[in-house]
Amino acid sequence: MKKTTLTILFIITALSATAQDKFTKGIRAGVNLSSIYNVGGETKADFYIGAVGAIKFTRFYTLQPELNYSRQGMNNVPLGRIGDASNSVAEYSDINLNYISITVMNKFNLKKFFLQVGPSFDILTKESKYSSNNIDLSANFGLGMDVTSKFTIEARYKVGVADLYEQNNYNFFPFDDLNYGSTFQIGGIFKF
Repeated sequence: MKKTTLTILFIITALSATAQDKFTKGIRAGVNLSSIYNVGGETKADFYIGAVGAIKFTRFYTLQPELNYSRQGMNNVPLGRIGDASNSVAEYSDINLNYISITVMNKFNLKKFFLQVGPSFDILTKESKYSSNNIDLSANFGLGMDVTSKFTIEARYKVGVADLYEQNNYNFFPFDDLNYGSTFQIGGIFKF
């Protein structure tokens, strides 16, 4: 146990010493356009905001851990019909899913432009009767450009891999078997 702890401390110290002048931090924020597969409805426009730390290991590769708050979901989702057969009305609802996301992006730098890919672990901040899972795992793919040394613009596609709506007790849910979220994000990073 002591050897493992000492080894981890040595690695962290060595990485921080080599990346000391290559570490930048900042705030990322922008617009989310999200939807949920196989539920119908309309794309939900909302926002995301978070903290970023970037460690530039080489000229071509940067590791970028993030902690984000992301508002996702879908608007005007058909839930079914209420009432008897002769006098029924369609029922619709907005589905709001707000997450704290722990993301680790791998950035591949090409001069001012970069490609990025990485996973995220999303934790639902408030239970929703429309979601049977409080966590989601996502894959992120994107590209961006360093406009200045202090400002970056980026576009990212985030797709969940966990089924958000496993079988539940709501018999009015007409959703298909696989219901995973997807989000297109466009925004910026302000470095300091």
